[in-house]
Amino acid sequence: GALAHRGIERLLVEGGGRLLGPFLAEGLVDRLHLTLCPWVLGGDMGLAGPARWTAETAPRLRLESCEALGDEVFLTYGRTPEA
Repeated sequence: GALAHRGIERLLVEGGGRLLGPFLAEGLVDRLHLTLCPWVLGGDMGLAGPARWTAETAPRLRLESCEALGDEVFLTYGRTPEA
């Protein structure tokens, strides 16, 4: 892609579902770090994908690690072998 052409091999994208959804839809996500906490920051809770994903069309990631620290849970997901 355009970023690889410029020599960029890794890119950190931080944001909510509206920002991350298109990256997931294009298969550009190798790893997803998700933090669950007992408060909600911001207002966008959904992932903006092509229309609405179904169970058959949603991007697949596998849980690689899960760590609880206080009231927060840190999840790391990676691309599945078939993705």
